[in-house]
Amino acid sequence: MATSFRLDNYNQAAVISGDGDFVCLYEFLKKNGKLGRIIAPAPGYSRLLLPYKSQIIDLSNLRTALEYRSK
Repeated sequence: MATSFRLDNYNQAAVISGDGDFVCLYEFLKKNGKLGRIIAPAPGYSRLLLPYKSQIIDLSNLRTALEYRSK
């Protein structure tokens, strides 16, 4: 059974990518009020994402909070 990705099936989207190839997706989601956060796994995300800077979470800044620490 194919899954339908209709806009009314979710409140907001989180996209994990710092790649500028997805700018058209971010524009579409923002235009439709569905862009939640862009999670950039590396600090050197594409400059094409600068218009979305307020929605970007730089995952590298959260490294110490998220990393595994053995006891």
